[in-house]
Amino acid sequence: MPIVIYRTKQPSEKLACLCDDCWELPAQVSELEKWLDENKNNIYPDEYIADIGFTQRDDACGGGAALSPESMGIMAKAGMSLFLSEYR
Repeated sequence: MPIVIYRTKQPSEKLACLCDDCWELPAQVSELEKWLDENKNNIYPDEYIADIGFTQRDDACGGGAALSPESMGIMAKAGMSLFLSEYR
């Protein structure tokens, strides 16, 4: 699963797996932002990780994904860290 969102305190709890077989960072960031917006009222302050596993795009030529201030605010309020895990 390219995106895994989980609570890190014991016992750990997986909250979501997103993007099945999509490994492109721009699409994943979009899905993460959608998930955060849909679930912002169900995430209480704790310790979370959103781990995005991505691969380099063959057709990339600059630019790319950007996380919105609103999404960063939701993550900060919840205590969620963002991990970017690059794979070949």
